[in-house]
Parts: sequence; structure tokens; C-alpha cells
Amino acid sequence: MPIVPVKLIANEREVTTYAMLDSCSTGTFILEDVRRELQIEGTDTNVLVNTMNGSQVHQPKVVTGLTVTDIDGNNRGTLPRTFSQDTIPASKDEIPTEELVAKWKHLSKIELSSYLPEVKIGILIGSNSPKAIEPKDFIVSEDGGPFAVKTFAGWTVVGSRPRSDVQTNVSCNRTLVEEIVPEKPI
Repeated sequence: MPIVPVKLIANEREVTTYAMLDSCSTGTFILEDVRRELQIEGTDTNVLVNTMNGSQVHQPKVVTGLTVTDIDGNNRGTLPRTFSQDTIPASKDEIPTEELVAKWKHLSKIELSSYLPEVKIGILIGSNSPKAIEPKDFIVSEDGGPFAVKTFAGWTVVGSRPRSDVQTNVSCNRTLVEEIVPEKPI
């Protein structure tokens, strides 16, 4: 899953975080504590979230007017309706580093943003924001190694975790989101 450092902007406040770009999710989600840090009120709503584990109704806040940029404040875009969430299913181990890139000759021409160890993965941007997840360039994998994707926020590496015979952690982030809107009286 592509993960890139970004800046989120709202109410003249700015937060640096990592964004997971997930073309298999139909919604965009922000961590609840990042929403509070940006001082976005949001509106209570109900959403039906369908995952590999079934369907569940959640009661997040929905926020609008959220802007995302690359880490330098360029390549600005407005995110669609975004739902708050207490957790985002991602591990900091999935964030690519220069050490990883240095191990693979075919990735030598890319330049990653500096790794920010104190920064969390605070937003999952789904397919309802196609410009944000659209690849701008790519480098194919070689010799069983990872591949690289250039996004609006710069280069990232997919398949960055070390391979082993026994995989202990499996992540499937496919989500189908449907906002539950009460019927309006006629």
C-alpha cells in the first residue's frame, strides 16, 4: 500500500502526517486525534463499513473542506467528505525508508522524503479522491523486490516489508463505505 508524508490543512491549522493511499477503499478516513488537532468539528453521521470481516455500522464525524498537500506544501488538493476513525489499520513498518531503497538497484533513481519517526499514519485516502491516489510514474519490480510509485506527494515503495517464509501479520484494507442518511420527510 503506498504511504507518503503529507500535510493536512483546515481552519488555518496544519498537521504533518503519513497518508495511506488505498485504491481499494471507497472512503477517506482521518484519525480522530488528527481531526481534533486540526480543530475540525465535523458532523455526527452513521456509516456502514463493509470489510473482509463483514459489515458494521460506525458513528464517526464527517468533515469537509480538508486540504492535503505534499510535505513541502505543494500539489494542493481538496479531499472529499472524510470520516473520523479511532484507528487506521497500518503499521509504521510499512513506511518505506532510504535504507530499503538502497537495497534495490532498480530503485536507485527515486528519492523518498526523509523518514519522520515521530509522525503517525493519520489518514487513509480512498478511491473517492482519485487525484490523490493517481500514480504519476512508476518503476516496476525486479528480482522479487518492491516496486515504486510516484504520487502527488512524491515517491513511495510498495512491497517494502522483508519477505519471509512465515508471514505473521496480514493486512487487508479493502473497505466499502456507505453513509446512512435518514429518509427525509416529504
